[in-house]
Amino acid sequence: MSELITALNSMAIETHAKDLISSAVFNQLSATYWMNNQGYLLGGNNLELEILNLQSFSELIGRHSIDISHPTAWANSKKVIEANQAMVIEEKAFMNAQGYEPYYLSIKTPMRDKLGRVTGLFGMSVDITERKQAELATIAAKEKAESALQTKEDLERNARKKSLLLPNVLSEIKAKKYYLTGRFKNTYLTKREAESIICLARGLSIKQIGKVLGVSDRTVESCIDILKTKLNCHHRSELIEIA
Repeated sequence: MSELITALNSMAIETHAKDLISSAVFNQLSATYWMNNQGYLLGGNNLELEILNLQSFSELIGRHSIDISHPTAWANSKKVIEANQAMVIEEKAFMNAQGYEPYYLSIKTPMRDKLGRVTGLFGMSVDITERKQAELATIAAKEKAESALQTKEDLERNARKKSLLLPNVLSEIKAKKYYLTGRFKNTYLTKREAESIICLARGLSIKQIGKVLGVSDRTVESCIDILKTKLNCHHRSELIEIA
């Protein structure tokens, strides 16, 4: 781990911080890696090898970050190097054969020489996949609930608009019988049946239809049952489609 000691000594951070980093590396508390300012890896710990699916440090050292890790990892590292400023970044790794797509919280800080010039980067990444998946599930559930609420509000809004026009529509129904055309040729609806199916198509409930037409709920239900028989429907939704 002599490369680590060299890397830490070149970092512009306090001694106690270096001790904490060393402890994290040796105890495998996080995936740790360091690279030069061009993005070529100089070292890392065993957990970093495991994440990158590498078998030995010889497969890591000398390789460019973009060749062995997610493209966004090098893009983020480059930002830190160019800005000469430490950053805390949420990163995603490649999906493995089991379909597991890990998320990491990475702390990346520039490594500088004694003159303050950036010579590379030191990074530590902690797996936050479980927390991220819970967060994404919460967001998805919230969006689904908001979508359902919006749909309900839209339906209610449309129903209100239709109900405002309903008195005018019903006032046009004056005949005792209304003969249908097309596939329902020779079938007729009574004035009450016509009124009921129009109200039903505008989203009114049985109780609401009864109130509008001034009849009992039982009368409306009876009317709808007759409509189902005449129009060969099994559900109210089919009546609505026909209307």
